[in-house]
Amino acid sequence: MLNTNEVRIETSTQCNYKCIFCPHSTTFTRKQEVMELSTFKFIVDKIKTELPEITDVTISGFGESFLPWEYTIVDKIRYAKESGYKIHILSNGHNFSHPIIDQVNEIGVEDVRISLHAIDWRTYKKLTNAPMYMYNKVVWNIKRIIEETDINLVLTFDIIEGINDDQVEEIISLYGDHATLEIWRPHNWVDTFKYRKLPIINKTCGRPWNSPYQIQVDGTVNMCCFDYNGILLLGDFMTQTMEEIFKGEPYLNLKRCHESGKLDDYICRDCDQRKSLDLAYVYNNKFTKEERLYKTSTNYRDVRRINENTRHHTN
Repeated sequence: MLNTNEVRIETSTQCNYKCIFCPHSTTFTRKQEVMELSTFKFIVDKIKTELPEITDVTISGFGESFLPWEYTIVDKIRYAKESGYKIHILSNGHNFSHPIIDQVNEIGVEDVRISLHAIDWRTYKKLTNAPMYMYNKVVWNIKRIIEETDINLVLTFDIIEGINDDQVEEIISLYGDHATLEIWRPHNWVDTFKYRKLPIINKTCGRPWNSPYQIQVDGTVNMCCFDYNGILLLGDFMTQTMEEIFKGEPYLNLKRCHESGKLDDYICRDCDQRKSLDLAYVYNNKFTKEERLYKTSTNYRDVRRINENTRHHTN
């Protein structure tokens, strides 16, 4: 089983954005759907029964959870919270509007992480293909969270050379006193993009030991959040126990290959998470660079291990 206290539940594989550094609108092949509320409750109940060490549930995945037509997302968050879990939320912020902000604030989540990426709508559009009114709505929602709620806000910015790399100082000036800032250069989504061109230096990223549990929108379990098409599929939490999944050959074989570094048969072979992430880090106002590189991007759990063969950087 995994050395973690977190489960990430993908509540949606649909998205209302087409970001240039995300493969959702290009090479994503899984079915685009929203998880049923009954499925979500079933999963949370099974987590409660089978994984007593879990304390944190993250609402995330390869899609936007807060869609205009997703009417059950607050009910899902409330159910997980009432089941005793700390809740972390990831969103592009567009539909995180007045009533939803109030409800999430009332529920009492740990934090809300919103991807902003720019300080003006023209740059925002270049990065996300979203028009001015969507940018304005996101900025307004962020302003309201800061000024009218107790929500711990995390703002993330992907910095791309020639587009928004001149905005870092202004980002810090605008938001540094009001939110946790996460500023990175984009990753490659395993091997989809070529943003990080450094050589492989690690046998493994460490995820077969330290990853949060990744439950996809259909209830299947995947090894890695960067594997957006679910190629590293381990099993089905709807029909199997988590123990059965992590005693199964798909997981055990992947783990053996990560132990040896012989990953030619896996998409992991060229993954940027096995490279140095020193150049990927730009800025964080909560942690030092060394601290941040060894923490998860959700509940900031430190995942450093003594064994260098399984050292694990994040983001």
